[in-house]
Amino acid sequence: FYSSNKKDYITLDEYVDNMKKDQKAIYYACGETIDKIDLMPQTEQVKKQKYDVLYLTDYVDEFALQMLKAYKEKEFKNVCDESLDLDTKTDTLREYIKTINPLEVTPMQAINILDEIKKKSEE
Repeated sequence: FYSSNKKDYITLDEYVDNMKKDQKAIYYACGETIDKIDLMPQTEQVKKQKYDVLYLTDYVDEFALQMLKAYKEKEFKNVCDESLDLDTKTDTLREYIKTINPLEVTPMQAINILDEIKKKSEE
């Protein structure tokens, strides 16, 4: 399979060996060409997390992954799947901001909150 990180073909063993420790799934994307898959916003979302994406340009490849369901206890996830659960910084910040009640914040607390938001956005 073509790897978004390596920019070359790799095996599933190589993919799993190079996965980030916090990565829970093997991500893949389907399309007509590697260039078209690389431009998909869904692919970009996964790549922003520093996860590798396998590019599938042959329908047989997608069918095979769907039949396998998992490899070395890592589930296959299509980047276009609506249930794709990536913990993005934006989502984390959004949830943090929702917990803040602006009517109960002192100026010093506001400064601390802004510092915390800045720290979280840099992680």
